[in-house]
Amino acid sequence: MLRRRVRSLCRIDPRPELYRGRRCEDIAQRNAGDGAHREEHRRTLEDRQPFRDFKFAVRGPDGDTRIRSLSGKPVFDDLGGFTGYRGSGSDVTERRRAERSLTDSEQRYRAMFAAVGQPIVVTDQNAVITGFNPAAEALFGYHEAEMIGRNVSALMPDGHIGDHDRLFRDYQSSGRSSPSGVIREVPVQRADGALVPTEIALPTSRRP
Repeated sequence: MLRRRVRSLCRIDPRPELYRGRRCEDIAQRNAGDGAHREEHRRTLEDRQPFRDFKFAVRGPDGDTRIRSLSGKPVFDDLGGFTGYRGSGSDVTERRRAERSLTDSEQRYRAMFAAVGQPIVVTDQNAVITGFNPAAEALFGYHEAEMIGRNVSALMPDGHIGDHDRLFRDYQSSGRSSPSGVIREVPVQRADGALVPTEIALPTSRRP
């Protein structure tokens, strides 16, 4: 019963005779670009070292390609002779698909964020900058790398920092998820010290 349940959870093919006695390299699909990955794994096996989360693709009897993950450790007899590997495997196809979907979504977000001609500065709920698009770089004179992780008040001249900090303190104490709908005009200080009149909108935005 336990064996059947584990097989069901891992979505392992219910016909072990298809794989028993065969090497991983005999059943795994060969894809362009995975040569180094396979070679590294081969050296690990030849050196009789343990391995963890080695992934490879297998085409099942129904034609569907599944991704397997294997972990194992070498087994030696009483005389120290190598007898093989003992380990476990699982089907990680759905997890891999979810990871790729998330990566693709993130790439699309980054592409749109970079392509927008309007300066956009993204912050978290604590007013820490998490995004600074190319249009913002051009307007304010800062590079994204030097602004990420800084409080957005770094863009404010000294006389306006207090007002901005109070705005965020007010919405945090109100229990709202964001100061949504707040639009105000403030001077923003460029890297060269010049002040730029800027209209700042604070909408709620969730990244994918």
